[in-house]
Amino acid sequence: MTIKSILVPVTGSDVGRAALEAAFVLAREFDAHIEGLNVSTERAEIQLFRQSQLDKSAHLEALKALEIQAAEKVEEARRLFDDFIAHKGIEVSDDPSDSGHPTVSWQVAVGRGSDVVGQVGGAFDLVVVSLPTAEPEQPNRETLEAAVFNTGRPVLLAPANLPDKFARSIVIGWNRSVQAGRAMFAAMPFLIRAERVQIVTVATGAKRGPSHFDIARNLAWHGINAQIREIQPDQRPVGEVLLAEAAEFGADLLVMGAYSESRLRERIVGGVTRQVLARAALPVLMAR
Repeated sequence: MTIKSILVPVTGSDVGRAALEAAFVLAREFDAHIEGLNVSTERAEIQLFRQSQLDKSAHLEALKALEIQAAEKVEEARRLFDDFIAHKGIEVSDDPSDSGHPTVSWQVAVGRGSDVVGQVGGAFDLVVVSLPTAEPEQPNRETLEAAVFNTGRPVLLAPANLPDKFARSIVIGWNRSVQAGRAMFAAMPFLIRAERVQIVTVATGAKRGPSHFDIARNLAWHGINAQIREIQPDQRPVGEVLLAEAAEFGADLLVMGAYSESRLRERIVGGVTRQVLARAALPVLMAR
């Protein structure tokens, strides 16, 4: 159980640097490969423009402006990525035979960010994105939700203030759901290395899956001695309870399932997921 390939969607915004920092910590921990992915939506618009039946001569100036904008955005993202690589001293390579140490590579894809991340992300062990912030240039929320709901892979959400090491003290949010089970088993590479693990469950009785005792017993077979914390429901939202318990435990990673409120529109994010995304100040590992 390990992590060897990590996808990081990269824009030119410094807000996304948290994802790169988290990916580097993990690449160093697991001798893993990081692939930076920049998605050029402007180039996709250019392709559609050129395929349209519009009078090209009448719109030549608009097309030129769009091409310049596309090139500038790709260049800005690449500059951020290259500066990060130079600062960390990571080797550039896309050869899996070099996987005995951290490596990085870069690719540019054309299309809508959420669509491309949803398609590409499934080929990696882990996708890392920055947690949303209140700043205007926050990471694209659609891209974040595509990573969580459409890749079929675990997603690490990285906060702006990231420690040099994390996942030493882990809280698992357990509600007996399939999603929580997938998140927990996706977190095994972290749980095995952790110094402390706590299973937190809010006794709502809403799900009928394995109990927290069953999960603790399973973890024990892996050599993981997990504490159990069962909480009776109160007036607080469940997401707020999980974050409060993580803070009380001194957790530097929260593991939980990701939920949506509609099967037809998966990007309508469920209440607990939405609460954690809005308020988390620690890394969060989610799986769908």
